[in-house]
Amino acid sequence: MAELTFAWKINLVKVIKTEIISFPAYRYRKLRDLLTFCEDPKDVDVVLKAITALCEVFADIIPSYRIREQGEKDDQTTNGEKGKNMKFSKETSALQAQE
Repeated sequence: MAELTFAWKINLVKVIKTEIISFPAYRYRKLRDLLTFCEDPKDVDVVLKAITALCEVFADIIPSYRIREQGEKDDQTTNGEKGKNMKFSKETSALQAQE
């Protein structure tokens, strides 16, 4: 990382942030790349840009709703049945697996 110029590092942080936000399910491993930019004590401006990019990524990809455990009791269930016995669509199951 030390051989890269300041402008190149800033541009790389922006590109990585955009990639993660556009496809978070497939590009979540790029978070490590952003974290490596946060470790450079010489370029404080790059560290600040990387931290800002991480905050934007987390704010974008973290859902705004509460994520329940699969077996957690729902407030709308009246007869006390557990959520494990419920059947979900493929899309809902994939979303729960991702979360």
